[in-house]
Amino acid sequence: MTTLTLLLSGSESPPLLKDATDPVHDALPNSRISTFDGHAHEAMLTAPDRFTEEVLAFIREEN
Repeated sequence: MTTLTLLLSGSESPPLLKDATDPVHDALPNSRISTFDGHAHEAMLTAPDRFTEEVLAFIREEN
């Protein structure tokens, strides 16, 4: 069994962090990327409602 993984990325995150998302996604066979347009690395603080919705939707879809 492989672990399902949700990768959250911000479109305004530093390049180092944004550039790391695709290789991590490629390395994890059951991963999905969700990008927060207009947000940086701390979307859980700048868009808490959307962050919560994304995480809960992922959990619901995978269960």
